[in-house]
Amino acid sequence: RSCRRTHKHEDQLSSNHLSLSLSFALSKNSKTTKAQKLKSRNETRTMSLENWWSNLVHSHSEFELLCVYPLAIVVGLYWLHGCAYLFTLDLFHFPASLYRYKLQPFRHFDARDLLHLVPNLLLTQTFILLPASYALFRLSTSESIPLGLTLSAQLPTLLEVITHLLFSMLCVEVGFFYTHWLFHWGPLYGPIHKRHHYFKAPIALAAAYAHPLEVLLNNVLPLWIGPVLLRTHVLTAYLYYALAILTTQHHHSGYRIPFFHLPFDIQPDFHDLHHERFNGNYGLTGLLDYLHGTWLPAKPTKATKSK
Repeated sequence: RSCRRTHKHEDQLSSNHLSLSLSFALSKNSKTTKAQKLKSRNETRTMSLENWWSNLVHSHSEFELLCVYPLAIVVGLYWLHGCAYLFTLDLFHFPASLYRYKLQPFRHFDARDLLHLVPNLLLTQTFILLPASYALFRLSTSESIPLGLTLSAQLPTLLEVITHLLFSMLCVEVGFFYTHWLFHWGPLYGPIHKRHHYFKAPIALAAAYAHPLEVLLNNVLPLWIGPVLLRTHVLTAYLYYALAILTTQHHHSGYRIPFFHLPFDIQPDFHDLHHERFNGNYGLTGLLDYLHGTWLPAKPTKATKSK
């Protein structure tokens, strides 16, 4: 009997061990299958993106890809995003749940200002952005000058995209800060930069409301420097231009809506304060303002005032 019990116990143990081994093997195979499926999906997406981009490159001219599309992204996104603010928060204070985040609630946008805002934007987009886009196209397709954007049917690597974006953002910070600071110099402020400061409480659509010379030197050229020097892939440039438009309009929006920005982001308060006080906060990130002593102290909050 003891022998039978022993054999029976051993059979149970081996059966349990076999079932555990099978379940482990099945689990491992399941994980492997899931990983393989995920990898396969990612590869399929990458291939479909590569195919889409390759087809786009081969079915469109250099002029369209290097001149027309970048301009369409900049101008189209500027009006769409800016008007989204204009026809909700700026004109109708709707929704009220978001309007309460306005940084200067005592100043309201006057619809009559559209009479000079819209013509100014159309003027600079026609006579500055359009020629600038064509000039960048000519530079990019020149065989004698190794500068400009790169047009390739191959996608840029993720590392390339990230490094080019970071370098270009650094170039914008430096270029924008020093040209902006220069335009606040007396002889240049009155005839040129004062126009941009017409809006003491800025709105998103007025982000590029400026003298044509300022648009060229303070907006276009700093935006160009990074991609032109690195010969950035044109697809990365599309992403970069879109981010630039959304960023500058966010800085000028006049609203610090909690879920519209990162917790550590100093904007749009930083630039809104520049429009309110004029003489400080010339940069985008605050780094160069800190180094040059032009960082303006933040306005006291209601809690601070009550103390």
